[in-house]
Amino acid sequence: MTASSFLWHYATILLAVMCCFLPRSTSSLNLEDPNVCSHWESYSVTVQESYAHPFDQIYYTSCSDILNWFKCTRHR
Repeated sequence: MTASSFLWHYATILLAVMCCFLPRSTSSLNLEDPNVCSHWESYSVTVQESYAHPFDQIYYTSCSDILNWFKCTRHR
């Protein structure tokens, strides 16, 4: 999950929870009223992500290949 999608999901859940617990009287607020204030706040959230990547380890073993000086390449 990327940081932006994490923030989007977090904000959506937070908004849903806030709507459930707000008193019903807030729906009658008039935003044009001079006594109603608005406040905007922005913040950053640090998210640590980890990923699994395939890894190919090359090693050499003894074998009967005379053209490669009796060394064969192996992978794990």
